[in-house]
Amino acid sequence: MNERQTIESVDERLVNITRIILAVSALIIIYFDPSEPDRLVNVTYAALALYTIYSGMVYVLSIRGRSLPWGLPLHWIDVTWYLILISLSSGTNSLFFFFFFFLILVASFRSGYSAGLKVTIVSAVLFVTIGYITTPAIEPNRFLLRAVYLASIGYLMAYWGGSEITHKRKLALLKDVSRLSNPRF
Repeated sequence: MNERQTIESVDERLVNITRIILAVSALIIIYFDPSEPDRLVNVTYAALALYTIYSGMVYVLSIRGRSLPWGLPLHWIDVTWYLILISLSSGTNSLFFFFFFFLILVASFRSGYSAGLKVTIVSAVLFVTIGYITTPAIEPNRFLLRAVYLASIGYLMAYWGGSEITHKRKLALLKDVSRLSNPRF
């Protein structure tokens, strides 16, 4: 891995451990709180178990220095997983809604403002769409508030992640320039 990739990326192991912790925590939470999910319970458990296995596989591959063969950034695969989990559980009232913030943080601090903003927009739009289709009884205040909250907080995270990457690039450039301009080196 070259120096620029190291500067621009979030620690891969930390992200993958966090993904596993979220998956296992969700499994434990829905096991002890039988009110969530409220429909398609067995299918939701199975999907969450598969997501946990996937998270473990990603972690093991990252320890070995490999990546998934699909070439797609992991945050987009996770968006798909979370949308599946939301559609299987309580829709807009789903516990899995909060996982989107993890994805936005990872995309923003790993790939910058535009990637974070894309994940934010896609997550918000698909959350509203999937939630509208799958929620048995929509509570308009919760439905709209969650979508606005996801979009606005996601935008802020994307902006700050992009700024962080920009500042790190500038610091790396200053480091390179100072190393080149110093005759002792």
